[in-house]
Amino acid sequence: MDLFFNLVFVVAIAALAVFLHDHLTLGGFLGFALLLVPVCWARMSFAYYADQFYTDDTLFRVVMLVAMLASAALAVNFGGALEGRSGGFVVANVVLRVLLIGLYAWAWRNAPEARPMSARYATGFSVGALNWLSSLLAPEPPRYGLWGLTLLVRGVPRSSDTRRFARCRATSR
Repeated sequence: MDLFFNLVFVVAIAALAVFLHDHLTLGGFLGFALLLVPVCWARMSFAYYADQFYTDDTLFRVVMLVAMLASAALAVNFGGALEGRSGGFVVANVVLRVLLIGLYAWAWRNAPEARPMSARYATGFSVGALNWLSSLLAPEPPRYGLWGLTLLVRGVPRSSDTRRFARCRATSR
């Protein structure tokens, strides 16, 4: 399943490459970076969760399938994300973060030794999801500034406390 998940992100990055190819300007490069960073962080966030918590049950597989669909939705919406049609990109981004919130809530419940880390990550992804969702209230050009601010402020939640936790088993009991 992980290889297929990687393939979905390869398709997303290929779609971004097409965007950059069609916009060979400084603005195009900045737009490319603005769209690339949340895609890469989403992939890294799911990979990091999978590395920290051994989960291979049906619920995890369903969550990963939905994450693949949301990642495909990101790729489909790249073309219009900076051209007045960014709603789909934002919604797909929010769905990915909500899935991560659910995964870390699941880990919090099932891996007591990792509760501080799980709570921190769930909180960080919650703030990020709210920031992305609230950006829909702003008109298109200022919306991109809110995205950049969200990426700078939230990004990936701090991982400094993860060294204290070994790989955990977070499956249903």
